[in-house]
Amino acid sequence: MIGYNLEYSCKHNYNDLALELIHILFEVYIQNNKLEKIQLIISKYYELYQGSKDNEEIIIYYNDMARFFMKTGEYHEAISYYSRIRDVFEKEELSYNDKYIYACFYEGICYKNINLIEKSYDCLKKVINYTEKFKTDKDKGDYYHEFAIVNILLYKVEAEKYLNMALQYKKNDSIELARFKEKNGEIYFKVYQVDKAMEEIREAVKIYPRAEKRGCGEFLIQAISTLYKNGQFDEAFKYTDEALDLAINIDDEKLIEKAYYFKGMVHQKRHEYIQAEMYMNLATDFLLRFANNEERYIRYNEMAELYYNLNELKDSIKYFTLAIQLEKKL
Repeated sequence: MIGYNLEYSCKHNYNDLALELIHILFEVYIQNNKLEKIQLIISKYYELYQGSKDNEEIIIYYNDMARFFMKTGEYHEAISYYSRIRDVFEKEELSYNDKYIYACFYEGICYKNINLIEKSYDCLKKVINYTEKFKTDKDKGDYYHEFAIVNILLYKVEAEKYLNMALQYKKNDSIELARFKEKNGEIYFKVYQVDKAMEEIREAVKIYPRAEKRGCGEFLIQAISTLYKNGQFDEAFKYTDEALDLAINIDDEKLIEKAYYFKGMVHQKRHEYIQAEMYMNLATDFLLRFANNEERYIRYNEMAELYYNLNELKDSIKYFTLAIQLEKKL
């Protein structure tokens, strides 16, 4: 119905109505993760935006495009649109509202995601005196947490202050609190505060409610991944059985694959190659059901290395050959 009305509005040059309708359609597609449908209307949206002189319509367009590029992981493009929102407010000397602070907030996150931490800090700092404009307490908590993270990464003394402020918004929700602490652990690893990182992740794992089976399974895999990437193999291994049991219980192939994978990789780090082979083969059987070429390529190389360590050169060559064949398609 929205599409039909949009087509009618465009045909009869009702441009303001068409912009409002295409924004609603964009919002529906974003919320339902229909990114391929967004690509079909982007050119029409751009065409309609070009005819507008209204600051509000222009800001809405920039925000929609920024959200789309953030969803697709194209952070440089998202930054371009969020910064344009800021420019409209700053050049036109408009009163800062929620659209301004959210633009600064998300632009800061995009900079953090491409590891430009100083620029992330500068964007997030712009929000500090306007936090009352956030729509929800959850958003306030998320903001203080993101600001704390960049403070930690820049070794600023204010980091603890903002972590405590974020904690006030997270502490009454066990799922939010667990995720908060797991993320803190990940960040502390990056600044080589290993003891703090381990403490945060251990607490996070204890806190997450087991009744939320799917969420808990995904959370445990995330915690295991963080520990594994930072060389804490024995600690990571402690949680693999529980993660695997939850994954099997909810019959989630992707979680099952990840649990087997980390069991296999930890065994390999311990030079326990026979056990590693068993779990890596189980993981690979699941992975091949849904993996894209890039994921297959990475796994074939991992299997080739495993069989090389097992001194089973025939199987090692087989997997290296499969990887080389896939490399041409990447």
